[in-house]
Amino acid sequence: KASVQSLDDPFVTLNSCSQDPHILDCATPVVEKLLDSMTASELMNEMEQKIPIACHRIGHIVGREVYAKYGNLETSMDNCVYGCGGACIHGIAGAAFLDKAGIRMEDPSDVHVDPDVIREKGKELCARSAEMCHGIGHMLFQIYNEFDTPLATCEEIGGNDIEQCYRGVFMEHADSISSHNVLLGDARKLVSDSTDILYPCDTLDNKYKHACYRYQPRIQDRIFETMGSSTAEERLPLREAACDTLAIAEGRDGCFAGIGRYLLPFAGEHPKEAAAICERLPQPADRTACSNALSISLVVFQYKRSAMSFCSDLEGVQR
Repeated sequence: KASVQSLDDPFVTLNSCSQDPHILDCATPVVEKLLDSMTASELMNEMEQKIPIACHRIGHIVGREVYAKYGNLETSMDNCVYGCGGACIHGIAGAAFLDKAGIRMEDPSDVHVDPDVIREKGKELCARSAEMCHGIGHMLFQIYNEFDTPLATCEEIGGNDIEQCYRGVFMEHADSISSHNVLLGDARKLVSDSTDILYPCDTLDNKYKHACYRYQPRIQDRIFETMGSSTAEERLPLREAACDTLAIAEGRDGCFAGIGRYLLPFAGEHPKEAAAICERLPQPADRTACSNALSISLVVFQYKRSAMSFCSDLEGVQR
């Protein structure tokens, strides 16, 4: 747990907290301290500049703290900005959803709420924006800790933003900011002992696979660790080969888009080399999926100069 009093640079601490399995315990006191001296919008802007890769995970916590402070959706949204990939909005949406559904934030999975209430409150928030619906997807996975019910709920509440709800479910599963890992410190994610680096996406209905594969590289890293594959140079060809086994209907474009998004930290520092990785992929559609996902991520996370360099090194339709 971070000691706020001893912090020399709170943003260095938040950057470290973003990789901590107890991210809430680590980051929340730092966020609370910072919010005593700046607005949530100012904090999000600072994080976007100083810790662009970590700011999305930490931004969820900022949004959660903003809602805890105001207890009102409209006021909370007025005190937030879109930055860091909409992280603050996602955090507010999740906290508001739990509040409106009468679910304890301390452990959303400890819930016996009528599913009709969950659907009703989720639908109200999804109707507001795609970012809200994405945040609801995060919470649905926290509540149920499995895929069937959250994805079925997304289909009922998502409307035009159903894909964003799916993405929230799969991002929550893949990332370190889940209720069970964050609040309780116990990993209860759906990761098998298999060496199948396309699991669990390859077990799902085709309509979910594009959203699932978008975050699959984070799951793959855990599997690679058990396989003894430790370097990015070793892992990238394995990712590419796995995606190359998929047909278009099986989420192939989502798989290569996942590779592109995963390259973000590398591309921020080495945009030309990242462009070469997308350019060498086997099919034009694969190259497009990789480059589109990465270029959007570079812009969203404020690597705009790197984004221009990245795009200038692409060829043909990708450019």
